[in-house]
Amino acid sequence: MMDVIPIEFVTEFDGQALRDDMASVSREIVQVADQGGLVLVRNFLDAASVAAIREGSTHLSQQHPANEGSIELHQGCPDIHNWEQPKFRMRDRVRATLSAGLNSETRLKRKLRERDFHSHKFFLWNRHSELFDKAALDVVHLRNALYGNDPEFGIDLEQGFFTVVTVQHYHKGGGFLSEHSEANFHERQGLFCRFEIITLLSKKGVDYKEGGLFARVKGKLYAVDNLANPGDLVIYDVKRPHGCAPVDPRQQTDLTASDGRWMMLVPPYSVADHLRH
Repeated sequence: MMDVIPIEFVTEFDGQALRDDMASVSREIVQVADQGGLVLVRNFLDAASVAAIREGSTHLSQQHPANEGSIELHQGCPDIHNWEQPKFRMRDRVRATLSAGLNSETRLKRKLRERDFHSHKFFLWNRHSELFDKAALDVVHLRNALYGNDPEFGIDLEQGFFTVVTVQHYHKGGGFLSEHSEANFHERQGLFCRFEIITLLSKKGVDYKEGGLFARVKGKLYAVDNLANPGDLVIYDVKRPHGCAPVDPRQQTDLTASDGRWMMLVPPYSVADHLRH
């Protein structure tokens, strides 16, 4: 079983204090993350906002059966429910092996980014419940403050980026995401930012018992979800390896169940590279 991350590796901030003085507290968060620390922001979202995001995601999955495989985006497209369970071809594995190094199983898995979870992709040009949209925009505005960007970056598309509000559901029975980092993604986007924000939408010990977010710190993997609650944010440098250990792998898989692990990301994407015109 994976050890829980030692508290000395984590720096906590109060969510309300961050909201009250986002510019100043964001600078403190940047300083901690730049020094390799893991940041935990307590209670950034309230319980009603967390519930609204999960309800919106459940509604999307009920209305739209999951796509599988690649998806094509265009401005104004509807929200998307996708099952992230890629079936890698032999040539994918050969390329990843050559890139990772023949003797590195860990690096190979990072290159392939093996995974099994449901992804709910919401676009800011679509309207959702008032609570959902406000909560998502609150996290987007925090992201922009951490990046040092204009508050509307990734919202109005005028700066060449759009945001995909991504809610991930790791189902009981083994939903997982292999160890990886986001550094290459950010480089490909041409982003000069260094941080990822994970918004927690479930509680370990309540919604699921085993697995969840892990991060590699000082060469060792540690469990992170044990310290966090729904509405908390986990923030770290995009180069830090992380993933999701299999969620309740010995449980029966039920893809229609609402329990399991839930989280939200707000990544910016390049309009030129990802929106079909």
